[in-house]
This record gives sequence, structure tokens and C-alpha cells, in this order.
Amino acid sequence: MSACIAPAAAVLETGRLVLRMPAAADAPAFQQMKEANDGSSRGTSWRGFAALLGHWMIRGFGPYSVIARDGDRFAGTVGLWQPDGWPEIELGWHLAPAAQGRGYATEAARAVRRHAAATLGARRLVSYIAAGNRRSQAVARRLGAVHEGAVTLDFGLGGRHAEEVWRHPDPEAAA
Repeated sequence: MSACIAPAAAVLETGRLVLRMPAAADAPAFQQMKEANDGSSRGTSWRGFAALLGHWMIRGFGPYSVIARDGDRFAGTVGLWQPDGWPEIELGWHLAPAAQGRGYATEAARAVRRHAAATLGARRLVSYIAAGNRRSQAVARRLGAVHEGAVTLDFGLGGRHAEEVWRHPDPEAAA
């Protein structure tokens, strides 16, 4: 594991979204999103949010809080994720139910992918997607990612899951 570094607290903006490092004030909305999307308990979702903040502190990058400009509301998280032991940096997205189906994941992921290439030199990201998650697979396709195989990942606390690997193109090639 790399040494603890100060996070690159960049704010990314798109036409409809502001992506920024998560703040403590985002925790309740994050918990509601996790409870609605996957039935996470309050404690599990709180630990998940704490892990997002910790990832930023350890890696210097992580998932951004996505804020929709229309009403300044928390729409979800989109960003980079690479827990200890994961083979590659993942570009991931998790949106609140009210924010799904609006193109936010695609819009935010494109911005993160460009930023990752420019600041980290991360030009070939992957997304790890559960086999039955058709909505995330559709986002990956819109981003130009292609299904490349499968991998088993350690999600911590004894949880190991098989995930599909979706390889993203170099952002310059995708432009």
C-alpha cells in the first residue's frame, strides 16, 4: 500500500454537474442512496462513506460526490477506486434512484476519465460490473468500454465477488 498523501482536491464541472471531494455533509444522502440501491444498513453505508474519505486520504484520488446543478442536490458518486490488492484503478459510478436515467453517470465518468489521464497518467481504466447489472453495462458501453473478461475481487470483511471487467478506451481515442 502506498504512503498516505494529501488528496488532489480538484473540482470537476460539466454542463449539469459539479464533482467534488466528498464532505461530511454528504453522508446522510450517501446513506439514503446505499439503502435505496442495495439495502445497506445504516452502519454499513456509514462505513462505506468513511471508506470513500479514507481512499482519498490514502491514494490522493477517489470517488467524487456528484452534485446536480438543478437544485444543488447530491446525485451520487462517480470516480476512481483502487482498494489495496485490486489489480487496476476502477472508474465506478453509483447514483441515487432520483438521479438515474438522466445521463449523469456517463457525463461525470467522462469528466473523471479525462481528469485521471491528465493528472494521474491513468489512460486505460476499467470498470468492474456485476454480471446482471444491465444499467451499468449500458453506461460502460456509452463510454466506449468493452467487456474484457472477469475477475474475483476482495471487497473486504470476507466478501469476494466475481465481477465483469469492462476496459475503457484512452480518453483521447474516445474523444
